[in-house]
Amino acid sequence: MESNYTRKFIIIIICAVIGIIIGGIVANFYNKDVNEAVDVLNGQSKFMSQYGSIYGPDYYSNKYSVAADIGEQEAKSNINMGRFIGGICGVILGLIIPIKRDSNQNYQVDNAKPEAPENITIITNSENVQYEQKNNAQKELLQNTYNAPPKESPLLNKIKSNAPTVDSLLKRAELFLEDGDFELADKYFDRVLDLNPECSKAYIGRLLVEFKVKSENELENGRFDIALNGNYKKAMKFASVTYKEKLVKYTLI
Repeated sequence: MESNYTRKFIIIIICAVIGIIIGGIVANFYNKDVNEAVDVLNGQSKFMSQYGSIYGPDYYSNKYSVAADIGEQEAKSNINMGRFIGGICGVILGLIIPIKRDSNQNYQVDNAKPEAPENITIITNSENVQYEQKNNAQKELLQNTYNAPPKESPLLNKIKSNAPTVDSLLKRAELFLEDGDFELADKYFDRVLDLNPECSKAYIGRLLVEFKVKSENELENGRFDIALNGNYKKAMKFASVTYKEKLVKYTLI
């Protein structure tokens, strides 16, 4: 692990140095125009110091000299800034570059034996069996809880016990037929079929409502043409053997 840190540090230093060198070169290239201007200003300063001007030998010479100094300082500042930026970029590059782990170190890591934790509790076979039995019991209890049918509330049981049955609804419908209230009779026969769609007497009741007949006995001796009626066909389909024999007589003349 220490060798890896050492390698990383060396890589960062190398990248930083390379970055400083490259930054200086780039800045020097950028200062090409500045250096040329400084050379021109220095030449002008020497020329004016030798030959002078109408303002005196040192008037323009000093101005050119000051301008040249400013140019040189700017060039040095650019070089320092370029080296600084290059060094920072080199450090960042060194941090990004991955290092290859030592093969010997990989071997040691791969073949390292795990250390046994202290204060470890050794589970015996008997304790393991007890744990499995307890776990299985909990699973069975949970499964039975989910599979158990939902408990019905007393109020729901009371409502179900007071709910009308097929026989009670059928009786009410027959009473409405006797009273000639065919509309209510038809509604109650429908309620019977909602509870038992195979109730043949309910279909006969709807047939009686359709023909405005108050009693099933009035269908005897073939007084009505009911053989092709839909309600009569369904009644024949679901009727018992005994009741079916009775229904057949309603179509005989």
